[in-house]
Amino acid sequence: MIDEGELPSSTVERAASMRTLSPLSRGLRTPTRSPKLLPSGKEQERSTKVNEVKNLLPYSDALATEICERISAGELLTVICLDEHLPTVRRCNQWLRDHGEFAALYQSALSDRLSIFEEQIIQIPDEAARDFDEVKSKGNVRRVLDPGKLTAAKLRVEVRRLHLKAGKPDNIG
Repeated sequence: MIDEGELPSSTVERAASMRTLSPLSRGLRTPTRSPKLLPSGKEQERSTKVNEVKNLLPYSDALATEICERISAGELLTVICLDEHLPTVRRCNQWLRDHGEFAALYQSALSDRLSIFEEQIIQIPDEAARDFDEVKSKGNVRRVLDPGKLTAAKLRVEVRRLHLKAGKPDNIG
């Protein structure tokens, strides 16, 4: 390690000033949020209170069934748990550990979702093949595949394929 006394004074001063600067002013990239995405004080307080209540929700067969039905329909647990009447993801995971019948139903729902993903792997490219833009050049109108939509469709297919590969490794290569 180099002793600060061995460095030129300008280097020591610069290093000291760097410690007091924000990461952004030092040239480091930090994740930023758009001002629109930042919740106001009241919204943040309300969100905190809602999550406290959601974390204390007792297990019920009705809630477990609703969660599993929505997963079977293709929804993600993180999205489902955003609903105010449903528990947080953390609480769901606790329910999965504590209630075997919910864990079995949940595994069945995940399998159902994978079946939906199998069908969507065929459906998404078929729908993307119909995403044309009309381009006018020299008085002629041509239909051209939208490259942005095509890229998005490829990504959606790849994500589903990766889910299938993880969930059904024997069926997907």
